[in-house]
Amino acid sequence: MVTCYSCVQEDQFGMYALYSKNKPQSDALLTSHGNGFFKNKQLELGDKMDLASYLLKPIQRMSKYALLLKDLIKECGQSQEQELSDLRTAEEMVKFQLRHGNDLLAMDAIRGCDVNLKEQGQLRCQDEFIVWCGRRKYLRHVFLFEDLILFSKSKKIEGGYDLYIYKQSYKVTTAPHADCLISTIKLGTMK
Repeated sequence: MVTCYSCVQEDQFGMYALYSKNKPQSDALLTSHGNGFFKNKQLELGDKMDLASYLLKPIQRMSKYALLLKDLIKECGQSQEQELSDLRTAEEMVKFQLRHGNDLLAMDAIRGCDVNLKEQGQLRCQDEFIVWCGRRKYLRHVFLFEDLILFSKSKKIEGGYDLYIYKQSYKVTTAPHADCLISTIKLGTMK
């Protein structure tokens, strides 16, 4: 059942990342142009939830899918090899979509970057790190692409979203200790 469902739905699950990427723009548009109109419609219909809550539902649902699949995997017996394999495949697909949606959202939030990020290969990971420069330390949001490592400074903006102000980047092949960095990623020690 899971295999059939995940194969049929994989293309549609792919839209989740795009939905996540565009969520900040839809929130801004709703706030700037539609709040009054939709608030009146909500009151007219007697609905307890506003439009912003409905627009958040797909984001929340995908996270719930991941939790549900995790619980199903725990309940599945070792003798049910095919079912267990199918559930793990579905779980990986959902986790990938969650990660991919967050990655697209974060890449869209990079400001002041003079590098074409679409030419740097796949985004392997991103996270906040303390970066030492001499004796000073800085909290930086680091993006590791296949061909580039990018350092940015996080900045909170209205609506709870982050912007990432570009600070510096290095081609991975010319970055100091690039081999060690790539090995670390291959070993899976970085998120």
